[in-house]
Amino acid sequence: PPAPPVHHRFTCDGCSTSPIIGSRYHCLDLPDYDLCQSCYASVLSSGEGKTQLRYNKIDSTPRCGRKMKRWQRRQRRNDDPMTQLIEEAIKRSLEDQKTQVLAEIILKKSSPLPRSTSSSPPPPPPPKKKKKV
Repeated sequence: PPAPPVHHRFTCDGCSTSPIIGSRYHCLDLPDYDLCQSCYASVLSSGEGKTQLRYNKIDSTPRCGRKMKRWQRRQRRNDDPMTQLIEEAIKRSLEDQKTQVLAEIILKKSSPLPRSTSSSPPPPPPPKKKKKV
């Protein structure tokens, strides 16, 4: 059997899959609205697509060289390892901060606030050193 078509420059507006593999359903009533096969099937089964929107089934991939190359460059840029490392570092940092805040909250709840038993004033600050002239 032939390989299913791959619609490289298109993203399913139902499940955000990109690229769309297999048949692509382009909505004729909405600008820039495409669905993959499974989302189209779920729209039909729910009854939404039968009455409101019209779709055009597209089984072939577009042949547009310059636009395709530009899309591929953008995809490679998004797959840059440095970008992925930075995103992972940010996620780890946020998780660490969240863990720290949660630990502080737990410690505050579990330990009672210290109460002073005496009414003596706090100790005086240490004397300042004099500068030699």
